[in-house]
Amino acid sequence: MQDNVVRLTPRMDENLQNVFTGYGCVPVLTNYGCTFYIHIDAETIRDCRERDCQVQLGLCNIEGFPLVHILIKIYDRSTKPLQFDCLFNVFNESEYKRVLAFKDQEEIVFYWYDENLKYIRSSEVQWTEDNRRRAAEIVEATHNMMEKSCSEGFESARKKFFEGV
Repeated sequence: MQDNVVRLTPRMDENLQNVFTGYGCVPVLTNYGCTFYIHIDAETIRDCRERDCQVQLGLCNIEGFPLVHILIKIYDRSTKPLQFDCLFNVFNESEYKRVLAFKDQEEIVFYWYDENLKYIRSSEVQWTEDNRRRAAEIVEATHNMMEKSCSEGFESARKKFFEGV
């Protein structure tokens, strides 16, 4: 994971601040593509600096509902990596646009904010051609599933997804 890729401090608006009721990771569409805002304690941010990071995009069919999932693992510890799961409701237009961005972007950018929601740093991982090709396949499969399912059901699918993790 490469550090400090953004020269300007990324703005976290009030709506985004309100999303963080605790530590977590929120995907946001920016000029870089789908960017991840991470809220976590400053010590963990330091521990994650220049660590290996794995980002996996996937698609689950949960009772006919297409659930796009991204798993972020940062190997900051020897026993258990720091892990974030982000699920996208593809029937929500803004969330679907975030999924579409994975087809074209060349890196995944992370903005790190501490326990006081103070911006600390940014980092990135490369999003390879294979990742972009996989994202295009997932978008196509998602589109096909959307034609056969209803737009209701995200919360139920989300709950079932985490029950199975």
